[in-house]
Amino acid sequence: EKERQALEKAEEAKEKERQALEKAEEAKEKERRALEKGLEMEKQALEKGERIGLEKTARKMLAKGISIEDVSEFTGFSVEETQSLG
Repeated sequence: EKERQALEKAEEAKEKERQALEKAEEAKEKERRALEKGLEMEKQALEKGERIGLEKTARKMLAKGISIEDVSEFTGFSVEETQSLG
């Protein structure tokens, strides 16, 4: 009887350990997803900032009389995008 109880306790302990490991893995995965989301948001913010900077530069170039075609070439914007800035 004592052996059976000891085995049951060992099995219960083993199950609790498995559950704890599972929770730890879930927490680790949740943290990984949060980090990925943060990195993606940072990337988007940098891209937006770069675009804003290019738009400011394009406007200045257009104000100086540089052709729409040249501004498009230098900034990477389409002719239509460049025209919309002027």
